[in-house]
Amino acid sequence: MDSLHWLRSILVHLDLSGSIKAHNEVSIEVIVMGSNTKIKELKTRLETSDQSIAISNIVESPWGKPVKLGVIIIDSTKELILNIRKNQIQISDLQKQQQNLEKEYNNMLNSNSWQITKPIRKITGGIKKLIKKS
Repeated sequence: MDSLHWLRSILVHLDLSGSIKAHNEVSIEVIVMGSNTKIKELKTRLETSDQSIAISNIVESPWGKPVKLGVIIIDSTKELILNIRKNQIQISDLQKQQQNLEKEYNNMLNSNSWQITKPIRKITGGIKKLIKKS
């Protein structure tokens, strides 16, 4: 039994609710809800465990969000895949937006009004440069 499932079995046995998420091979985040005595018992079991896991530190902090009843293991790879898909959709949308803006830009450059006002823009640009030099 891997460490995530072993930890889940302890939480279920202690009648605690929460989630377990492996951030990488050495870091696990556990969000637990339950009575203080059950949480203390969990900490004691983790610290005195004969499993092949080493616990370097336990950080306690209040959790201000809702916690689902039961114990779930959050799969980081699924979460990453969902983020990748969202990013791919966003990239696709931005590429479409860029193509539309490039079309509008080219249409403006090729428009009759832009072509007719070109000499006026050059003259006013030259005048601005002369004014800045003086």
